[in-house]
Amino acid sequence: MLKKALTLLFLAPVALLYSQVYNPGPHQQQHQLPRGAYVACVDDIAEEMAAGTTTKYQDLLALIARHNLDFLAFYGLHHIVDNNPQDNPEEVQLRLILSSIRAQFPKIEIAAVGGGLQDPSAGKSSAQHFEQLQTGNFIYQPLSEVACPNDVLSTLGSAKLNRILNPLNPNLDEQYRAEVLKFFARIASFYGFKSPESRPRDSGVKGKTSAAKDYFDHLVLEDEWWWRSGKVRDNLDDHEVLLRSMRSILHLSHACDAKVITYESIQHDSTGQTGMMDQALGVASLADRVLVTHYFKCVPNTLERYCEAIEAWGASSVSGTEFWPLFSSEDQSARIGCSRFDPNEAWNDFWGEWMDTTFTANNPPPDLCPGPGRPGFGYPYETDEAEDLYLERLDSAALAGVLPGSACAQFNIGNYRVKGFMWFTAQLLDPHGRSKVSLEDLSLALPILYPNPASNQLNLSEGEIRAIRDLSGQKFPLRQIGDAWDISALKSGVYLVELEFNNELYFLKFTKR
Repeated sequence: MLKKALTLLFLAPVALLYSQVYNPGPHQQQHQLPRGAYVACVDDIAEEMAAGTTTKYQDLLALIARHNLDFLAFYGLHHIVDNNPQDNPEEVQLRLILSSIRAQFPKIEIAAVGGGLQDPSAGKSSAQHFEQLQTGNFIYQPLSEVACPNDVLSTLGSAKLNRILNPLNPNLDEQYRAEVLKFFARIASFYGFKSPESRPRDSGVKGKTSAAKDYFDHLVLEDEWWWRSGKVRDNLDDHEVLLRSMRSILHLSHACDAKVITYESIQHDSTGQTGMMDQALGVASLADRVLVTHYFKCVPNTLERYCEAIEAWGASSVSGTEFWPLFSSEDQSARIGCSRFDPNEAWNDFWGEWMDTTFTANNPPPDLCPGPGRPGFGYPYETDEAEDLYLERLDSAALAGVLPGSACAQFNIGNYRVKGFMWFTAQLLDPHGRSKVSLEDLSLALPILYPNPASNQLNLSEGEIRAIRDLSGQKFPLRQIGDAWDISALKSGVYLVELEFNNELYFLKFTKR
């Protein structure tokens, strides 16, 4: 009866959301390129799940399904993954998130994002600040000193790598670099990568242990503002040390199929000493995939604003380097719900006017956003429309060779070939709720404990409880009364519930009053 009541409570708001789904005009997607998205606040999702609810996670699952995502980049993991030899409650949920997504979407690849220099801009406080983490020494233990075959880029042995991870008397830049690399080293040591030989080999009794599907596929560096001050050449050298060290961590872990991915912006050097071509060559030679940043309000003017960067990437590309345009925009047409970001600030990379549902063909955006490129593209743009329009503009500009109003009188695309599209962020792929969970998505629901906090009894929406433990691991006897479990004998505090649902083990946290 309780399960039926909970289902009805869940169905009512879902039905309301489903009735509000925005249905855009018809557009037949023209490309078959993979699509990825940042999960900007995975720490928020894990914290919510540890508290016993899954609203944000359900939204993420619906977005993956609706937009047919192939790739996710998890940002915010540095607030979850720590040096402690035991998994904290959020890490328990992180492993569940990884395993559950892989089980439901077998093709998907998941990357861990590290990096982010302090930025005093409003809204960013506590969002990243890797240089302030100071997590203490972390000695990376390689599986062996033999790197992956046929790769000459992994030049750092474990001794040199550990000196970078644990510098003596570091300045702020060295501290930042050390913290970013310690984060990646923890990911490699505690989670591992797709290849079985790269996975941790703990006994399962103590420490952070890995299951079959809780690994990461790739590492993403978010060091976008590496050129923030000082000489561009010096900053680029520091940036390349991060990329080279990431390669070393992967290869010393025998994660030979894992990719080094970097979120990039290249800029004019006012001294003229390190041009955009040099910057692009240095990055592309060390990265397997480049997420090419595009901060724009609308697709049609992207090439005019970024033609020089696209030319530099195309001219300096090396064999095997993938270019994924990263769609982002500085606008307040949507806001991200993330506890570490200020939703009132425009810097949060809101989708621009070209995806704002308040604009239509009869009420287009202001002149900052030119009209659609051809019939079939309208306001607001859908995800696939934006991607197709980008490809169309890239092709037409390359053929025309001229971009009026831009810095590139003669546009040379070089070897720049789009291999996929990246969206910042997953939660904003549909800023006006077009991807909310529909009635058909209820099969994606995860078990929920309720009420939470609880006083005398505990209920479970799905599955079967196997054990209740406190955070020290002590197990307590179970006593079921009807559809509920009696917890009146437990002391006040936080407990972990081990349960089974659809042949998967779950660990949910609840608070006893």
